[in-house]
Amino acid sequence: MDLIEGCKIAAIFTTGYMAGSGIYISLVEVQSRRSLPAKALWQQFTRSFNMAAKSMMLSTLVTAAAPTYLYFALEESKSRNLWLVSPACFLIGSIYTFTIIIPEVKVILDEKVIEKKGEEWLDDAIERWSRRHLFRTVLNTANFVCMILATIRS
Repeated sequence: MDLIEGCKIAAIFTTGYMAGSGIYISLVEVQSRRSLPAKALWQQFTRSFNMAAKSMMLSTLVTAAAPTYLYFALEESKSRNLWLVSPACFLIGSIYTFTIIIPEVKVILDEKVIEKKGEEWLDDAIERWSRRHLFRTVLNTANFVCMILATIRS
């Protein structure tokens, strides 16, 4: 296997992993945590968020790097521009995450958030996070589809 084929596999695998993870979180985790009492809700969200943040770090970088390399390496491909979807999604997703999602998540992750803000605020904040996360899920799923198309066409 050469570098181009390896990057294609990496692009599909990592975008699929991110899309699948987002879908799982949106359809399963978000639904299952809705009935939890506040303390359990906070504990589950905190553990899940911290684990996801660690596992997604490398995948996120690969979803941008491998397709960027392929864009430059496959100059003669008619579908060359499809490889730019992934770095664009990376950029959009990063800006969205760090400006819209992370500021409130920092408050949610505070060990005394229930005492400071109340149970109702926590429920509402995690519900807002869920809706905001859904945007990322749609973005990552569209990115995955584009990487499959780019691979098929190149």
